[in-house]
Amino acid sequence: MERRRLSAAGYRLVPYGSGITEMNRERREGLGARKQTGSDTNRKFPTCNGFVARSAHSNQPPVLQKPHAQEMNSAPKAQQNQMPQLCTVTGGKLIVIPKLTKHTQPDAEEKLHGSQKKINIILGKNLKPGKAQSTKQTVFPKPFGVINPFVCVKCKRRFGSNGNLLIHQRIHTERPFSCTDCGKCFSHRTILREHRRAHMGKGPFPHSTGGNKIPSGKGNFQRHQGASAKGKPLTCTECGKSFKYKSDLRVHERTHTGEKPYVCTQCGKGFSQKANLNTHSVIHSTEKPFSCTECGKCFRFKQKLKSHEKTHSGVKDFACTECGKSFRRKSELRVHECTHTREKPYVCSQCGKGFSQKVHLESHSLSHSTEKPFSCTECGKCFRLKQHLKSHMKTHTGVKDFVCTECGKQFTQKHSLRHHLLIHTGEKPFVCNVCGKGHRRKRHLEVHLRIHTGEKPFACTECNKTFRSDRWLHAHKLTHTGVKPFQCKECDQSFTTKRSLTNHLLIHSTKEPFICTECGKCFRMKGYLKSHEKTHTGVKDFACTECGKQFIDKHSLRQHQLIHTGEKPFVCSECGKSYRQKRNLNVHLRVHTGEKPFACTECNKTFRSRRWLNDHKLTHTGLKRFQCNECSKFYKTKSDLNAHHRTHTGEKPYPCAECGKSFSTKKSLHQHGGTHTGIKPYACTECGKCFRQKIDLKYHQSIHTGEKPFQCTECGKSFPSQRVLNIHQRIHTGEKPFQCTECDKCFCYRQSLTAHQRIHIGIKAFGCTECGKQFLTKCNLQQHLMIHTGEKPFVCTECGKQFLTKRSLQRHLMIHTGEKPFVCTECGKQFPAKYSLLRHLMVHTGEKPFVCTECGKSYRYKRVLNIHMNSHTGEKPSASRDCGKSSESDTRFTQI
Repeated sequence: MERRRLSAAGYRLVPYGSGITEMNRERREGLGARKQTGSDTNRKFPTCNGFVARSAHSNQPPVLQKPHAQEMNSAPKAQQNQMPQLCTVTGGKLIVIPKLTKHTQPDAEEKLHGSQKKINIILGKNLKPGKAQSTKQTVFPKPFGVINPFVCVKCKRRFGSNGNLLIHQRIHTERPFSCTDCGKCFSHRTILREHRRAHMGKGPFPHSTGGNKIPSGKGNFQRHQGASAKGKPLTCTECGKSFKYKSDLRVHERTHTGEKPYVCTQCGKGFSQKANLNTHSVIHSTEKPFSCTECGKCFRFKQKLKSHEKTHSGVKDFACTECGKSFRRKSELRVHECTHTREKPYVCSQCGKGFSQKVHLESHSLSHSTEKPFSCTECGKCFRLKQHLKSHMKTHTGVKDFVCTECGKQFTQKHSLRHHLLIHTGEKPFVCNVCGKGHRRKRHLEVHLRIHTGEKPFACTECNKTFRSDRWLHAHKLTHTGVKPFQCKECDQSFTTKRSLTNHLLIHSTKEPFICTECGKCFRMKGYLKSHEKTHTGVKDFACTECGKQFIDKHSLRQHQLIHTGEKPFVCSECGKSYRQKRNLNVHLRVHTGEKPFACTECNKTFRSRRWLNDHKLTHTGLKRFQCNECSKFYKTKSDLNAHHRTHTGEKPYPCAECGKSFSTKKSLHQHGGTHTGIKPYACTECGKCFRQKIDLKYHQSIHTGEKPFQCTECGKSFPSQRVLNIHQRIHTGEKPFQCTECDKCFCYRQSLTAHQRIHIGIKAFGCTECGKQFLTKCNLQQHLMIHTGEKPFVCTECGKQFLTKRSLQRHLMIHTGEKPFVCTECGKQFPAKYSLLRHLMVHTGEKPFVCTECGKSYRYKRVLNIHMNSHTGEKPSASRDCGKSSESDTRFTQI
């Protein structure tokens, strides 16, 4: 089969089939002549002013002798097209096809020197400079002096022949050669052959030394053979690394010297290698010649396009041998393998911190420098890295290119979307080897590990407080500066951290995506849901070492421990009052500013605290979620339930520092404290009367206004406050929550229980200054004093009769109305007052609670007992007809 080859000057050198024998003979003759003449280095080749080709058999490039123009013109045309020539070294016959009619041009000398190296390479001989060579004998100029006339319209790359251009264009258009094993397509047959060897698991070129390494390509094999034979004789004096070629060593030494001789003319950035500069120069060009056939995305580099195409095909050729995870790029696999080996070859010279990737070390190095060269044109904020600036710019433009397919949430960066998707999948790839807790991000795991080690490497320069995370330190520093960079667009409230702003924004949104599977309650944040779920499981992992009390979360335990230490770190700058929690201080500050930012949507009432607003909303809904386990009573808030529990346990954890008296609630202790100070800061503007509490003032002001906005749904009676209405409703429910520990008698009101307990201890603390008579309650004393003054403030509107007490007036009014609301369940008899009904019920039960201490006789009514006692005292001449005994006192009786 005919074999053809084109020389650089357009000549076709043909050792044709029929003339092979003759050519071999001539070659042997040529070799014999060469032996006779000795070395061919001194041979004088015949030359002319025409083109000359030198043979590869000598140290000089191969030479072809071209006949003179006179000979070519005189020969026939067919012979002119194919004129036989002889190789001056071997004597082989060559057929020369001339393509140029002129071989001498005025400017040929200048162009020949510029193209000499490329043409020598094409001819197969890499000539080294320094040897005296004739220009006319060493190179062949191309037509019209153009070196690479064929240009690719896609990437502007030049080629010396149209065939090479056509082969190159397959890169942009087609890949006709496909692998039968994996279906992968290639633009060149040789690349397919190299790929096929990867499936075979070995290369066709065995190692001459018997080694295990078998390169898959001939070029790789030859380079490998040379590396094995010669080794790496060139060593870096700085780090000891070895290299085979001096050029590689020279490039490596620049990493130590910092030399970057190749500088970009556009931005001034320097590079250690020219190839890196060429790659960088494409950044300044807007041209992206490589486009994806699937999505049309364009790229500046071909390798970027290849990596992108794998996202469509899903091909991941590089698999980790440890965990089996696959990657599209070998570089990604190398970085991943460092997670198994824990290798961190790139170490910061400032702090000694190690990194698995060089780019991470470069980014970290900027943290030691105060320089921030990239500034935002919108707000002037500066950044150390350009990619940080790009991410920040999206906050001004509002562009969020990456969308979650599950919930539709948008993100400005792809890695933020990746982290978000882990929420839907539930994947937590980073696991603590101490407690087994999983984390979605590696940095979260690193911060978590410091809990076990106790390490807090980040310290505040102002107060020396230490933190586990640099983010927490940054947020803490804002407390010293007072800067709150994150502002809510709805209410203009500012926050020190973005997370606090995100949590705050949920207040304006009605969305509550986190639902409890037990009770169906919804929450705005997942953390609230987790804390709530522990109320169903009863798990309390955090216990106080002082009192043993357990808590659901660590934050609650910390707040509780301040009770034992007495620490109140948050102090009001206006009045000096201190608090254990910052949120309590914030609520207190609104007392001075008068701010009430939380408004009820039902009645437009405003509150200083969101908690107070939530408690207030329950008055509209009537919802009571908290139930007492002892008496099954429901309460609106948990604090009310806790206070109610103490009525069963008798616990009073809040003692008064002045008198030692204890109280079940902190609020009661605070109210009691005003009795020692005597301070009554709340004054009535109508009558000037002062009160210790604001609620007492409001209740008093309703007397002047006559306003009673709280109405009982059972009887329609109105009251000036919700508290009084709640107490009133016990009449309808029959509830008596206050029980005497001595006789188990129950009462509707606390003050009734307190007055009753004085009966057992015999104390009558309130004495009349006029007659010396003593009373159990202050109210009874005030009513008694009216007897001395003659005052009867309650007047009947029907008959004008006056009464000492309001209750006496109410009983009297029933005479006019004929109302008898209290009915006996036994006989149906009706009574105007409750005490009359209770006295009547004794007829049916046979109960006689009043007993004479002298003779033991019992009576239903105290009045009858007093008459009986006169028989013992001797106040009447007739003795008791029952027992005949006398008595000197009328107090010797008890009530059953």
